[in-house]
Amino acid sequence: AVVSTQSTGELKKIAEFLGMELTEELKERVLDEGKFETMQKNPVVNKSSRGIDVKKTRFIRKGKVGGWRDYLTEEQSTELDKAIKKVQAVGGRVRCTLENN
Repeated sequence: AVVSTQSTGELKKIAEFLGMELTEELKERVLDEGKFETMQKNPVVNKSSRGIDVKKTRFIRKGKVGGWRDYLTEEQSTELDKAIKKVQAVGGRVRCTLENN
């Protein structure tokens, strides 16, 4: 995959903010760790380090925009959006998991 100039530029800004030198090795590592495929296999990111069976419940599914359509109908999505907005309106946080049965 081709790394965009924008990604490299943003990494430089972050490194500068943190007072770090962005070496070529560090840049490659950060870009690799940020790949969807890498994050999907990372036990900390995919929640398997917390005892979640990633074969049964995938915290990170396909990495595509609109993937929710594979799990929810438009009506379910609308109802979920309404419920989330109600909780957020009173300062609440929303946490949920979808499990395949």
